[in-house]
Amino acid sequence: MSVTIQLPTHVPMMVLPGVLLLPHQLMPLHIFEDKYKKMLEDVIHGDRIFGICDEAIYSPMHRNRIASVGLLHISEQQDDETSNLMLLGLQKVFIKHVSEERVYPFVEVEPVEFPVMNERENTVIKEHLIERIDSLLPESDQAAEVLNNMQQMTDLDLMIDYSCQLMNAHPTIQRKIYQTLKLEEKLALFDDLF
Repeated sequence: MSVTIQLPTHVPMMVLPGVLLLPHQLMPLHIFEDKYKKMLEDVIHGDRIFGICDEAIYSPMHRNRIASVGLLHISEQQDDETSNLMLLGLQKVFIKHVSEERVYPFVEVEPVEFPVMNERENTVIKEHLIERIDSLLPESDQAAEVLNNMQQMTDLDLMIDYSCQLMNAHPTIQRKIYQTLKLEEKLALFDDLF
């Protein structure tokens, strides 16, 4: 059974340089800054959704317009008033507007929609990605599980982002590939890693 979550048009945003949240990925977070403690309180009493973006959100010249939103899965407050969280990645979003009316970034977002490819193109690209990653992984049960999981993926954008993480590519390169939305350009950037 699949559950669809309706994304709100405005979400709190946590600025984490060099961190990418992929859809379906669980990310542990430790909240210790006052502004994010306030954000967490608002998220818990709201729809439990917030985003992750990089520091370029504050630069009008080079503002990164792609971020991720996730669902607060678990939150445990500690004795020192910090909190440990698990955030489940939901979707990439465009940042349309940043409001600074709150102590934390509060942004207007729009879901990123990817064009549908025909089945043949999809299969060729998927096989190419799996072949590339297979050549890098040692033979093990874990590697076989990774490849099996990749075989089940239907989202090629996610598959390329996931492959970059598996390769442990430099964070700047991962971010550039993550923020590239045209599949042909994204695949070319990925292939340049080899």
